Amino acid sequence: MQVLIQSREDLEALSPSEQSKFLAILKGSATVTVNSADYPDNYDSSLQEGDEGFVEPVWDQIENLGAIQRFGFSTVAELDEYISLQAMN
Repeated sequence: MQVLIQSREDLEALSPSEQSKFLAILKGSATVTVNSADYPDNYDSSLQEGDEGFVEPVWDQIENLGAIQRFGFSTVAELDEYISLQAMN
């Protein structure tokens, strides 16, 4: 049976091993990868590498704290500290 984890209270009610798994996933959600390449208007997104007019993607990782904030963490460092404290228990 899967447990729905929607709040800090749900998180804290998990067993230590389940909490550890969830925290790893939660931390991973704090960074998203986006393509920041500059594409011309009407760019044909079906072009492949080697095709004339192909623009190489530029992959950047940006911080997105929305998911961790939902669980009461304001920064990744704060989440890391919580993870460290849980590992000690």
